[in-house]
Amino acid sequence: MIRILFVCTGNICRSPIATHVLRSRLSDEPGVEIDSAGTHPPIGHPMTPEALILAREFGARGSDAAHHHARLVIPPTVESSDLVLGMSRRHRRAAVELAPRRLRATFTLREFARVVDSLPDTFLETAATGDTPPERFASLVRFVAQQRTAAPAPGAPEHDDVVDPYGKDDETYRQCALQLIPALDAVERIVRRAHGGAAPVTDAGAPRMRRRDR
Repeated sequence: MIRILFVCTGNICRSPIATHVLRSRLSDEPGVEIDSAGTHPPIGHPMTPEALILAREFGARGSDAAHHHARLVIPPTVESSDLVLGMSRRHRRAAVELAPRRLRATFTLREFARVVDSLPDTFLETAATGDTPPERFASLVRFVAQQRTAAPAPGAPEHDDVVDPYGKDDETYRQCALQLIPALDAVERIVRRAHGGAAPVTDAGAPRMRRRDR
């Protein structure tokens, strides 16, 4: 099993959008578990209506996303995850504090995408070692971690964060999606590489935006 965990603050906006959109994208890949949690969640609450709309717009299955309930991130959840993706540097730090041994498997989502987007497919193909998808996934995550310092730096530290839209207007929610959704391309790319394939990517590393057909 490949386990991916998204972490944000309330677990009602950013991390569940990422979870449910990526679940939908990877529904054809067996043995992939994608979940989310928050550092300060209103436990049991659903996604905000705005977040649910965006999740559905970008491909999440409505029934799956509609049944989301916020939960607290705890050490065992982080420990059991093969890849931990915080929505901000603060969430990345919180996850590592809960499970220090997962340091090299913990990134912000946009940081992970920035590093992966700098790597040619030939590098990832070589790095994907192991006999099973979980083994290859673990080797790919280790390789991405090793490339952190070699990848192009963000224009500013906050460019590795996804903006928090909670309590803000529709424009901020849209900005959140424009940062979050394209970064999922990199996660999908690594999962599919672990399964022996490659996700479609656009030229020059420009991510695609997926919307549900209307």
